[in-house]
Amino acid sequence: MKLSKMSYVLMVIFITMAASSAMNQLRHFFPIAYATLIAGSTILHEGAHYVVATLLGGTPSTFTIIPKIIHLPEGQDAILYGSVMFNANSFNTAAISLAPGLLIASPGFFSAFAVMTRRLWLKAFWLYMAFCSWTSFTPSSQDMQNVLDDPGSWLVGAPVIFGGMVLSIVLLRKLFIKLQSQP
Repeated sequence: MKLSKMSYVLMVIFITMAASSAMNQLRHFFPIAYATLIAGSTILHEGAHYVVATLLGGTPSTFTIIPKIIHLPEGQDAILYGSVMFNANSFNTAAISLAPGLLIASPGFFSAFAVMTRRLWLKAFWLYMAFCSWTSFTPSSQDMQNVLDDPGSWLVGAPVIFGGMVLSIVLLRKLFIKLQSQP
């Protein structure tokens, strides 16, 4: 029995999700190795902030994906994987802070691209991006703090982000329907 391309996509989605979840445990024991391994995730996450900030007049002033250790007041250390500084206002704060949510369908897209491409190096790239994308669309604690600090920005931010998430899922569904028709 030959599997359809859609079956392969679903397997890739499941495997990359499981691998990403397992690798997440590395951050406690090997934080620098973990930060290096998920650099693609950091680029996706911070890139989403940067693009939405630019579109909503947030004028990004810094963009960094270089991990750095931060010493917390409680005597513990944390790693900042990346950041984007932007000009916040009550119109754009929630949308910019929650922008990585727009990437919610990216594991599906990257998995489909990995299955559809024939070149081995491109397959490897799309598999890596599928792996990284599982951690890229979740908001960080700082993202959530920004939203909580400016509850008025939800009036614009929530519909923008929710609408974008729905659109990305609809587009992914269309891609999956197309894949189901292919042998």
